[in-house]
Amino acid sequence: MPAKENIYTIPVTDAFSQTEECPFCHIYRTLEDEALAFIMDTAYMEDYVRLETDAKGFCAAHYQRMYAMPNRLGLALMLHTHTKALNARLRSLAKAAAAPQKSPFTRDKIKAARQLTEYIGQTASACYVCDRIEQTFTRYVDTFFYMWDHHPEIRALLPQGAGFCLKHFGLATAKGAQALGDKSFAAFAELTFPKQLAAMETLEQDLEWFTKKFDYRYKDEPWKNAKDALPRAIRQLSGGNVAGNGNSEA
Repeated sequence: MPAKENIYTIPVTDAFSQTEECPFCHIYRTLEDEALAFIMDTAYMEDYVRLETDAKGFCAAHYQRMYAMPNRLGLALMLHTHTKALNARLRSLAKAAAAPQKSPFTRDKIKAARQLTEYIGQTASACYVCDRIEQTFTRYVDTFFYMWDHHPEIRALLPQGAGFCLKHFGLATAKGAQALGDKSFAAFAELTFPKQLAAMETLEQDLEWFTKKFDYRYKDEPWKNAKDALPRAIRQLSGGNVAGNGNSEA
């Protein structure tokens, strides 16, 4: 009898039931869409949210996603207070690093200069949306391996799905080796490894045929399954998507 679904297992089951993309990519993109909708609705007006966005800001990819959304005023308000907080900290650190002292190489000035450099690096790599996604995404990965042992029906979904992208295949095998016992991990490997290798070999063949279609000798040959080989390769190798449909004709 299947184990009872709950708020954590339902999204995992849904992700492994669809057959269009890597299930972990599906979960990640769903969480990303939810996080962006959350922050660009009215959450940015909440003090506890604004404290985090002021401190962290966003990555380039999520700035682009937010800029494409309707609420330009909300984005401007967040950018203004983030920049204000950023500048206040930069002024404080820069002042300490440039404070007049007998020697330009005193220990305090060197320490302040290093703090300024570290702060800029930390801020440049921080993102409120990425952090929000990652907190929940990690729990869903853990939930999948809990389900592997306690919800046997999840195993039946793997052969039917699209398989993992390379990034999440690495994550799944590393996490599975830690979370599962030897026997259970062996069963996981037996189901996933052959499917993954077959998908990679198919991708290699489709990419080769895609390149051949740019050769005049193959111009009149059918595209077979290679027409969308480029976007599929990007998804398979990195978990990322590309703009447009990606179909290219020689």
